[in-house]
Amino acid sequence: MGRHCDGACRPVGEVTRYIWDGDSIYFPEVMNVNDSEKRRQRLLEQTRELYGEKRSIPAIHPRYGAAYHQIYSDEQPQIPPSTFGIRLFLCLLLFAAFVSMDKNKSEVMHVNSSRIVDEITTNLDVAEVWKEL
Repeated sequence: MGRHCDGACRPVGEVTRYIWDGDSIYFPEVMNVNDSEKRRQRLLEQTRELYGEKRSIPAIHPRYGAAYHQIYSDEQPQIPPSTFGIRLFLCLLLFAAFVSMDKNKSEVMHVNSSRIVDEITTNLDVAEVWKEL
């Protein structure tokens, strides 16, 4: 139930709804500021959900969907796939094979580790090799 106030008695920290009946003010409801603040927050969140930036695409014909996504997409452009990881793995595999051949003094197809080192350290003239082909 509400309360009756004959003078200027407004409760501190409360938002009130009142009825003026000539001589006095009648307070049928007393609403706490915290309740009002919670209500405002709830309304603000609902408004943000309705009109926020993270909304779905508008109703457009399916034919134009791809064009819409291409123009208004928030995603970064796709980076083409790189082969660096594959090349690095292959290099490490070949190096491990070389170290294993050197440590075990083994040959693969009549090639040992010392011949590999010799081939790597020789100076190669690309022009001469190209003429021979």
